[in-house]
Amino acid sequence: MSRGFSGSTIKSWFQYRCERKVRFELSSNDELAAVPVIRDVRQASWAALGTAYEARVMQRLDREEGVRLPNRPKDPLYEASTTAFLRGTPTVHYIAQANLTPRNPPRFLKGTGLGLNRNLPDLIRRSTADYAVGAATTVSRFTARASEPNVAS
Repeated sequence: MSRGFSGSTIKSWFQYRCERKVRFELSSNDELAAVPVIRDVRQASWAALGTAYEARVMQRLDREEGVRLPNRPKDPLYEASTTAFLRGTPTVHYIAQANLTPRNPPRFLKGTGLGLNRNLPDLIRRSTADYAVGAATTVSRFTARASEPNVAS
């Protein structure tokens, strides 16, 4: 069974530099069930403040420039909506909670035992110049491109 990771796993490594945290994120549910791990499910006050701040930023950005948002606040966008945005339609400049679900493992991961999980970036921006370029628009600094079959195609 391949171990899946996402952009958040990579972010965790660079943010915390903690091998145990990354190993925890790469663990399967069966592996986690075999180890006595107690999850802290309390919501920290700073997290609630951050969530409220993010909601205000999204509302203002939507009001001023237009953001394609998920139909339900806690859900990601539908894959079809994400794909349409990456291909240049609709012509809003931003989408929130894009659904980037890989279909096939990228070549650089073949034979490693690793795979990509679904990624849900908080916000993706496309400029007007990007629409003229078409489907080969870079959507993140991790070089995900709409023209690659592994990214929400």
